[in-house]
Formats: sequence, structure tokens, C-alpha cells
Amino acid sequence: MKYNFNGFTAKANEALNYAISSAEQLGHTYVGSEHLLLGLLRVGGGVAAVVLEKNGVSAQTVEQLIRAQIGSGTATKLSPDYFTPRAKRVVETAMAGCNNIGKKFVGTEHLLIAILMGDTYDACSILKRNFRVNINDIRNALLQVLKSQNLGTFN
Repeated sequence: MKYNFNGFTAKANEALNYAISSAEQLGHTYVGSEHLLLGLLRVGGGVAAVVLEKNGVSAQTVEQLIRAQIGSGTATKLSPDYFTPRAKRVVETAMAGCNNIGKKFVGTEHLLIAILMGDTYDACSILKRNFRVNINDIRNALLQVLKSQNLGTFN
């Protein structure tokens, strides 16, 4: 089932739906920040995916890491109601940040900024431990892209 997240761009909607379907396919009973990261990577051409891929982060590898570190099981059926408190916080932070800068729609770039603000999120742990990326470097690269495209940033 495809969900419509009001106030989000088409790409961000797609990413959130990919997050849900990824968690379902992995047999997880929740949608966490790691699934949001995977969803962002699965959206072709989104600002978040472009920045992550330039830093060597791929959807395939993130999925393999999730399987190895968290495990997988029999496919499940989930909805946005199954977002963990941290995943909800990512969405809420992205929405609030966009509201504060006068943007009407949350894009993939805003979701990624919100993920990177949560240093203890599973998504950040995957990035730091397994890809050995510097979260601040990704964040700065993302902010540069946003400024150059006038997409709006928040801290």
C-alpha cells in the first residue's frame, strides 16, 4: 500500500514509502531511522541519495548491514503507525525545520538533515561505523547543495 504524506515532496513521499516497504520486506515489526536511510537511498535522483552516494553509501550495502546487524525475518505488513519514536522525531524535525525557514514541502534533503541531527540514531551508527564517513562532512556537503539550489536549510 502506498501512503501519502502531506507536506512532503513526491521524492520524500517515495522515500518514506520505501522505508515502510523495506522494513516489511526485512520482516521487521517497526520502521526505524535505518529504514528511513534506506528509503532515502532507494529514491533515484533525490538530493539525499546523491549526497550519500557521493560519499560511498549505497542502498544495497545499507540493506546488507541492516540484515547483518539487526536481522531479518518473514515479511510483515506495516504502516506509518509503526514508525519508532526516533523515526517520528526525524519526520517531525524535518517538518519543523522546513516550517521555520518558510518551505512548504519537506524534501529528501530535509529528512537527511534531520537524520544526521540524531547522532545516536541507528542510521548514523551505520554511516559512521560501516562507511567510516564523517557525519559533519555529509551534512556540510548537503548544506552546500541546498544553498546552491536555494532549497532551504535548517540547523
